[in-house]
Parts: sequence; structure tokens; C-alpha cells
Amino acid sequence: MDDTPDSDGDFVPDSIDNCPAVANLNQEDAENDGIGDFCDADTVYGTVSGDVQAGVNIDIGLISCGTGETVATITTNAEGYYAIGNLENGKYGIYPQSSDYIFSPSAVVIQIPQTSIQSYDFTASKLNSISGTVTGDVQEGVSISLYRNECGGNILLSTVTTDLNGDYTFTSLLKGGYTVTPVKTGYTFSSENQIVTVSGTDETGVDFISACALGMCRSSGCGPDKGFVTGVQTIISNGVEREYYLKLPENYDSITSYPLIFAFHGFTGDYTYFTEGYYDLQEVVGNEAILVYPNALEINGKTQWDLESDLIFFDDLYAELETNLCFDKRKVFATGHSNGAVFTNTLGCRRGDVLRAIGPVSGIFLENYSDQACIGQVASITMHGDNDTTIPLNSALAGRDYWRAINSCGNEISITGPWVDPSCIEYLDCDPEYTVKFCEYSGDHDWPDFGGETVWDFFNNLSPAIPSSTPGTGEPPATFGFASIKIEYPVDFVGIPYLISLGLYPSGTSLPLSGSPDKMLTLKGLVAG
Repeated sequence: MDDTPDSDGDFVPDSIDNCPAVANLNQEDAENDGIGDFCDADTVYGTVSGDVQAGVNIDIGLISCGTGETVATITTNAEGYYAIGNLENGKYGIYPQSSDYIFSPSAVVIQIPQTSIQSYDFTASKLNSISGTVTGDVQEGVSISLYRNECGGNILLSTVTTDLNGDYTFTSLLKGGYTVTPVKTGYTFSSENQIVTVSGTDETGVDFISACALGMCRSSGCGPDKGFVTGVQTIISNGVEREYYLKLPENYDSITSYPLIFAFHGFTGDYTYFTEGYYDLQEVVGNEAILVYPNALEINGKTQWDLESDLIFFDDLYAELETNLCFDKRKVFATGHSNGAVFTNTLGCRRGDVLRAIGPVSGIFLENYSDQACIGQVASITMHGDNDTTIPLNSALAGRDYWRAINSCGNEISITGPWVDPSCIEYLDCDPEYTVKFCEYSGDHDWPDFGGETVWDFFNNLSPAIPSSTPGTGEPPATFGFASIKIEYPVDFVGIPYLISLGLYPSGTSLPLSGSPDKMLTLKGLVAG
């Protein structure tokens, strides 16, 4: 029997034990001063256990005036042990750090020298992730909420949005039970939610399949063929026979939901501007979408769009098409040139609960949204020539600025598209799904030869989105300024002026001999008297 004294029972005789009062079989001595860590008042030591032991960084911070300055960092050994000595007198914080782990406690505060020497231990818990993909009728823009299952209920932890491919990820999750729930207006999901147990590994493949709610995505005309064919069509709207040209894809399938594009001709024009190639939209789109070219009525002998009565025509025409053709209600677009672009902007404002996006070319924005807020929300691409003397470039900026503001776009821009001309600017950080672009090109008031490609590329690359009456959350530009104008004309004047454009020039400006001013004020609905 060995009678060698061993006061702490660690099998190290007191005569050689560097800390005979505290069991320390390994005889750790961070300072190498012959005094074991467990007995050294200016040494900090402890152990990390749990899901990780080795390789954890332990930051030692000197706390002064409420802040901590890291004075040393040490790393745990294979058993999770750490120690550091020769600390000067003062208050210190001990902070374990390792990516993908959380520690309990997260930190401790000690005083050197220690009046009671002890081990400062931490328990590590692995942080994991939950990820998956949404497929089906919608992928991008689905809100995925994560709930932690505890205390007999669910506590909302976080909500993320799926990316263009429908992917989502939640990170930094502790072990435990969670519920994952997808939500997007107008869609149902299979399943409605999933319960996931995180037990130390990343949980992947938490997937959902989306489906449009009844009547939200496909038009009611999807089904048996209603007999519509490519060619000139008529409809009674507001008691008047109206005309439009319908261009169906070759081999049109009445159960396939196509994109639907309304295209509006300019002042004095008609649908032949599209069918005969003056506007190149039809040849670019080909058989990828249903194209509709409405005709404007004559006003004072000239075909032109009425920004009020033609809203009724649009509503009636849309209802006719929705009943008889198969199209995707999440992909209804409008574009137009000149006077048709003005009407396109009006539709974007007044029928944003029907349209997904607009593409006005060489037009202006005339809606008084301060008196009557726009309805719904649309993505927008505006195109305008830098040498347009009919509607100067500066006049088109109001529309660009409105769509940019109402869609909450930032100031940052990126140049998009493969073309040298136009130079298309895309505004960043817009509301999800509501992109805004502005394309300035070298040219005059004509539809540019790249117009169809640019507009269709924009429309075709937007993710599907169910229109709603909810407007954008951005703050629209302020409208201000009042003018009292009296216009006199002979009492024997035949008819009532329908549209008068006033050129506005800064005081003292020498008026040009030709062309148009930088700013124009357009008046409608003048009444004699």
C-alpha cells in the first residue's frame, strides 16, 4: 500500500502536485510557473463541451468603462480545455466563438485576481439550417415563415422570401422542432406546412408545390375552343362598335395559358401599324403570346385614344378575351407608342389590378395621382428617343419617376440588355416583382427598330404575379403648381376643342421657330362659355 500523501486524490503525490488542493490529473499550468491553473489566481481556465470541443476560440476581453477590448484569444484543445495566465488585475469577459455554434452561457465576467478560483465552462450547441424549394405555378416571391414549436404552441422566428428559382434557407437554428409555412396571395401549397425536427444536421429538401387558387391564374376561356381566330374582331362597348385585331399563336391551344399583350397604336394610326411591321412587336413575339391591337376612335377626324372613355373599351375588351381565350392572368401586359404610350401609362395607373407590366414608348404620363391614387401595381419599362421633338425626352421623365417612386426603387442603377443602343437603366431595390427600367435611345419620335425586342424581353423575363388592387408602397413624386388660363375662340366655332397643348418656357426664353418645348401642359374636356 502506497502511503504517499495525495490530498486531492488525483493520483499525483502532493510533493510534485502543482495544485495539491484541487484534483488536476493533467497538471495544466498555462504560465509554467509551477502553480497549476486550478490554483492560480491570475489564470482563467475552463472546458467547452457539447456539440463541439476542439478548436473553439476563447476571447478574453478587458472590460473598461463598459466596453471590452480583446487582450488575448486562445483555442480549446482536443478535450475542449482552455487556460490563459498572467492576466493583470482587472475585470474580464470570457467569450467563446465558433461559427455555426451557440454557447451557453454566451459569456462570463470575472475579476482578476480571483477570490474564488473555479472553472468557467461552456456548452456548445450546433446551429443548423432548414432549406427547400417551391415549385409549381409560382416559385419567386413566396413568403416562407419559420415557427419554433415549444410551450404547446408555435412562435414565429423569421420570414424569408423565395428567390427566382424558388429556393429558401433558414440558418443559425438550434436543435428542436419547427414548422415551415409558405404563403402567397392567390396560391395554395402542398402541403400547407411541414414540421421539421432539427437534431444536429442541416435539414434540406423541405419542399412545397404551389398551385393557383381557382380563377386566379388561368382565364375562364381555358377549356373547349370558343372559335376565335386570328383577324379583325368587333365588340360593342359603351354602345359603340369597336374594332381590334387579334393575333393568336399558330396552332393555338385553348387549354394552354399564354401571355396576353395589348398594343396601342399612336395618333392617327390603327392596328395595321402592328400587323404590317411598322412596329416590330409581332415578329419578335412570334407564337409565344396572344397579341391584341385595339383601334382608337376618330376625334375631330383623327384616331386617338381617349384617356377616360377608352378605359371602358379596355374593360369590355378584356372581359371578352377573358371569357373566350386561354391566357395567363399573371402575364397580361400593355405597350403602346406615342398617344398609345400615353394610354398605356394611364392603364398602368388605372388598371394595375389587371396588368402585370407596361411598356410605353415615346409617350408621357398624364395621370393626376394626387387627386386619385393609382390602382394596383405594375412593373414598367419606358423607352424614349433623345431627339424626340414631338414629345421631348424631358416630358417622359415624369412617368419614369412615378413608376420608380411608387415601386420603392432606390437610386442605384445597373445597365441592362445586350444592346449598345438603347442604354437601358434598371433601378435597383424595387419592390419584389415590380422592376422599373428606363431606356433612352438615339432617335426621334418613331418606334425604334429594337423596340419590340426590348419590350418583349422585359415582359417575358418577369416572374408571374397575380395582379391586385393594392398599390405600391412607395411615396409618389409631389405634384404642385396651379395655372388659371382663359382661352377665347369665336362663338361660331364649330364643335368644342378636345385637346390643347400649351408650351411652357422659362421667363425670358427666346421661343424657337420650330419644334416643341421641353415642358407641355395638356388640357382635356374644355367647355365653351
